[in-house]
Amino acid sequence: MKNNIPIQMTENILNDSTDYQLCFACGENNDHGLKLKFKYANQEISTNYIAAEIHQGFPNHLHGGIISTILDEVMSRVCLIYGKWGMTANMSIKYLKPITIGTKFKAVAKTIRQNRKLIEVSGKIFLPDNSLAIESSGIFLFIESEKLLKMSEKFPVLSSSWEKLYKINNK
Repeated sequence: MKNNIPIQMTENILNDSTDYQLCFACGENNDHGLKLKFKYANQEISTNYIAAEIHQGFPNHLHGGIISTILDEVMSRVCLIYGKWGMTANMSIKYLKPITIGTKFKAVAKTIRQNRKLIEVSGKIFLPDNSLAIESSGIFLFIESEKLLKMSEKFPVLSSSWEKLYKINNK
């Protein structure tokens, strides 16, 4: 993260294609997961999701914990704009409108402010009519490379990709 300048974003940085892929939110190898895919444009990270029946809370309504997970995941990806992964330190959510099962919606996130150790991010979920359903904010702590490498030691391809990301962006 040289001088806090955002890096060149690519989908392979945002989306796991390694030997891991077990994340509940984005892992292709997690049979019970959400399998989210992320995109970057105009300093924002976004993902789309269709509210699935297996993830409902009240009848015909997407569970608030799933909504929280989607926002947490899209907001955490904003850290990658600055060349590092981040973990949630604090997150708040305002549920403005319910999301019904079968609804395709868009979650977006962008930087509010950042420094060397953390980033404050805003997240929003928009319904198909572009109305705001959920808004969120969070603080994410940048993860040091040594911690990532220790965490990923059983997944060599994942570990290697994280190591490359940190080497490129911390010269």
